[in-house]
Amino acid sequence: MEVEAAIREALQRRSPLALTYGGDGGVARTVHPQIFFGDAAETLLLDCWQLDGPSKSGEALPSWRTFELVKIERVEPLDGEARRAPGFNLDAPKYATVLAHL
Repeated sequence: MEVEAAIREALQRRSPLALTYGGDGGVARTVHPQIFFGDAAETLLLDCWQLDGPSKSGEALPSWRTFELVKIERVEPLDGEARRAPGFNLDAPKYATVLAHL
């Protein structure tokens, strides 16, 4: 299944994901996807609550992370239920075009 379809399905089913992202060396991140959206520049993005795995920012986990769709290498649904992250705001201005959300 392609990455975009897998993300949409995970959001619909409320599934956590194992996600590998460009530059992570194939090490998976465990995330609860929150919203798949296009920004004002029409870049496709995925906001997630990251629980485990690499962090380029060095911020402690769990924490919010934004991933560019084109840099997501692989996604795999995990058992369990993705939960709404603290501070999620569907009305935030950055969500110019909402494609799917938790």
